[in-house]
Amino acid sequence: VEACEEEPCASTQDCAYTEWSSWAACSRDCGGGEHARSRVVARAARSGGAECPEADLEETGPCNSHDCIEDAWGKIDCTWSEWSSWGRCSASCGQGQARRTRIIVQEAAHGGEVCSGFFQDFQQCSIRPCVGRDCSFSAWSAWSDCSDKCTGH
Repeated sequence: VEACEEEPCASTQDCAYTEWSSWAACSRDCGGGEHARSRVVARAARSGGAECPEADLEETGPCNSHDCIEDAWGKIDCTWSEWSSWGRCSASCGQGQARRTRIIVQEAAHGGEVCSGFFQDFQQCSIRPCVGRDCSFSAWSAWSDCSDKCTGH
């Protein structure tokens, strides 16, 4: 006769597992590898309870599936040049605009960040106030000689 401490000997008890362990290191740094995690039986089945399948003690999964070329070259982010100096003001008097530019010196590669922003920039500029006078024309000059000697047109 078996001695039982807390529960009657006839009570059924199913098998139970511990929590999964953390994932182990991946078998490859890139190009697709595998890693595994495990668990153990925390409580054995008793009195006809459900057994724990041994197949459920270890789990494998994919890891580091990114392309190895990305690691070999490293991610390259897009790079802008420095801004040029401000150009001349578009107006000789009053308000105008000045422009500066920049170019992309390095395109993004291997999954790096693409360039954001604009290749040109504008700012308001003012040289001097425009003098407040109306436009005027000079007098007409004398007629030139006729270019068509035959018909007079």
